[in-house]
Amino acid sequence: MNRNKVIGPVSWISAGLAFASLAIGLLLRCESHECRAAIGYFVVALWALMPPIRFWFEWVFLCRDLSDKELEHVKHLHELSRNIWVALVIVLAALYDIKWPGSGP
Repeated sequence: MNRNKVIGPVSWISAGLAFASLAIGLLLRCESHECRAAIGYFVVALWALMPPIRFWFEWVFLCRDLSDKELEHVKHLHELSRNIWVALVIVLAALYDIKWPGSGP
């Protein structure tokens, strides 16, 4: 499987879904807490699970034949992507008014 043919489209789709998730969160700010939470838990759970699965899949299946220099580049891209991903999950949790366990009332 050619990494370059897969990563580009998947990255664009991921970016579009991220912006859609943020837009939905902004639109739901005016709705009741129950409505926001019902949708929010699902959206945040997807964003909490899907990027690590994507990173793992890419690393295991698409980076097998890369040189050491290319692998270092992929690691760097994953680190940058991880930072954006963590920030996205935090912003989504705030938009959807999701409380983390143990964070109080």
